[in-house]
Amino acid sequence: MPAQYFIVPRRTPNWPDLADGFRRDGRYTESDFIPAVLPPGFPDNLAARIDLWNDTLKVDFFACRARLAQIAESSWAQVVGAKMLRGEVAVQQAVQANGGARMRFLFVDDDDWFAPDLPQRLESEIGSRAAILRWAAPLFNGSWQARIQPGFAPRWCVKTYLYARSRPLLESVYRRVVTWLPQDPRCPLVPGDHLLYTNNYVVTERYLDCFNDLGCVADHSDASKLAMVSRLRLQSRPRLMLSAANKHPCSAGVIGRAGSGHGAAQRLRTNVEDYVRRGRRCAVPAALAWTKPLVDQTLDVFEAAL
Repeated sequence: MPAQYFIVPRRTPNWPDLADGFRRDGRYTESDFIPAVLPPGFPDNLAARIDLWNDTLKVDFFACRARLAQIAESSWAQVVGAKMLRGEVAVQQAVQANGGARMRFLFVDDDDWFAPDLPQRLESEIGSRAAILRWAAPLFNGSWQARIQPGFAPRWCVKTYLYARSRPLLESVYRRVVTWLPQDPRCPLVPGDHLLYTNNYVVTERYLDCFNDLGCVADHSDASKLAMVSRLRLQSRPRLMLSAANKHPCSAGVIGRAGSGHGAAQRLRTNVEDYVRRGRRCAVPAALAWTKPLVDQTLDVFEAAL
């Protein structure tokens, strides 16, 4: 019986409703989309950053996020043979309905992309004992980068970088070593501080032999921590590029870079202009050719906002 692939988007705000409400009323309610406990990487003054975005650019923050979510979902819809599951209830029902059948769960943020042939390329790589398999973790932020994902001693590699990161000299040495590794110059390697990233891992039914709850691996930070401390069998295929993270200018981790105070609006505009300019000039790596229409559509969103 062939394996069944499930795409599981993480819980996100209803961006179209927020965009419609903001367009109609000119205001928004923070509790509708800003969690009480901010995840790692979120700026503490996210609402102020969103206000700055809305006051500075032609397309409001919520409309941008709604369009980016639409682009991402179009990439998921093209994944051959995969079914979409939304919410914990749907996931549990799928687990119960499939019993002991081979199941593959792909978790994803609402702005990130999957390759259309992911199941076909991945299935032959999954070992019979693998609970989690991860592949390369490329990201697009106006240009391409790939977080280092070694197939050997991956836990040791992450621990070493986490140790070096708080020590400037050691971090400098670590980064220099990374540049010496074989790599595609159009998608240079950068250090990685997680075992797993937003959508570069698949959870198999073997995981369910050890844990009953997929909630432990739905968020990539939680999944990475679990993989670091547990004996779950982790496979690595660092040469496969089956997904991409979209680090656009209004992602939570990027929007705060304009800072605050005098000149913040101009810094924000300059950041978006630079993103679009670099993105238009950037050649898509051959292994990521499937992302080209997604990149173009994403750049269109921010070009329209300028």
